Amino acid sequence: MRNLRDVLRKNSNLLCLRVGCLSQDSFLLDEEVIPNLQELCLLGDFACEAVHLRSPNLRLFHTDADNDLITLNHIYITANHICKVAVIGMPALKTMTIQCVSVDAIELNLCSDDQLQLDSCIIQALGSIGFLRLFDCKVNLLSVSTPIARTVVLYRCHVSDYALQMALHGCPNISHLNLEKCRNITKVILDAPPLKFLNMFGCRDIHRLQLDCPQLLAINLGQCPNVQLFLAGVEKEVTSMCDDVQIVKPSENIRWSHDYPPQVYLCG
Repeated sequence: MRNLRDVLRKNSNLLCLRVGCLSQDSFLLDEEVIPNLQELCLLGDFACEAVHLRSPNLRLFHTDADNDLITLNHIYITANHICKVAVIGMPALKTMTIQCVSVDAIELNLCSDDQLQLDSCIIQALGSIGFLRLFDCKVNLLSVSTPIARTVVLYRCHVSDYALQMALHGCPNISHLNLEKCRNITKVILDAPPLKFLNMFGCRDIHRLQLDCPQLLAINLGQCPNVQLFLAGVEKEVTSMCDDVQIVKPSENIRWSHDYPPQVYLCG
């Protein structure tokens, strides 16, 4: 590792780094070693247990899409304005922490039918988060702290009611929240003035949905057979809101895309 750091110091103008064939406990890069780094790609034979990346100019962090990284347990990223973090194919990942001014997009996905077991996922953005999406993750601690989050997607994730409420408390200004097929969620209490789209499709165990979201345009309650809907503390019949808010009813199989605004498509 010392030799690699020496080589990088001698190439301080390097903008893009692709790293592989490296096996050790921790891989550390900071602004003293490579101050101008904008892109870091971890290749399939990268075999470190942890990545510590502190790079003010970082724009893109991603992995080689063709191979899983089976040893990486921990990711720590500190940067200013990040365009994208794409954590794909890391089945051993346990913790991820991102601290930045703003980030356009973050995605975690195993690209398989397995579930990623995360002890903690912590994202702190002083300015904003554009798009955050977790696929098939079981998350014990989810902390999302930012003044503005446009789209947050937890697709087929296993997260407790408490962990979800703590995450939502840290980013109350969400515009599009997608909890599709988070089947263990039973209750959601949401006070989010800018929220326009809420997708609860396939959350079969949800029984209480309590919202204080004056800008809400649409709710997807498809395949939520036992849900009770409360607005500003008052229970509402789903059909009584149709004039004000577009609703996908529990009996309907209509799904939404993860875009903003979401696109509608019918289930087969």
